[in-house]
Amino acid sequence: ESLAFNTAISAMMVFVNAVYKAKTVYREYIEGFVKMFSCICPFAGEEMWEKLGHNNSIAYESWPTFDEKHLVKNSIKMAISINGKTRDVMEFDADISQDEALSLIKQNPKLSSYIEGKTFKKVIFVKGRICNLVI
Repeated sequence: ESLAFNTAISAMMVFVNAVYKAKTVYREYIEGFVKMFSCICPFAGEEMWEKLGHNNSIAYESWPTFDEKHLVKNSIKMAISINGKTRDVMEFDADISQDEALSLIKQNPKLSSYIEGKTFKKVIFVKGRICNLVI
C-alpha cells in the first residue's frame, strides 16, 4: 500500500527533467544519479556506470553524500496583506525580524499607495508566511 517506490521514481524524474533544461550538467551529479538509479534498476545502472568510463562495478561504490548547509534556505517569500487582501509577495532574509520587515514593506513602491500616511492598528506577522497590516 505504501507509495515509497513511486516517490523514488518521481524524484528521479524531477532530476531528469532538470537535466534536460540545464545548459551544463556536472559529471558528479550524473554519477550520483546513476548510483541511486542502480538500486531500482541494477542492470541499466551498471550499463550507465560503464558508459561513464568506470571499470569497477557500481555495487562497490560509496553512496552519494550531501552537505547540510545547502539544505537551509537563506531567503523566504512572504505575502504582504493589507486589511486581509494580499497586495504583494516580497522576498526577505530567512531570519528577518518583524521590525526589519516592516521597514522594507514601507519602502516598497507597490504598497506605498495603500499605507502612506496611515498608522497600523494591528500588525499580524507570521515569520516565513505572511505579514498582514490592519489599517
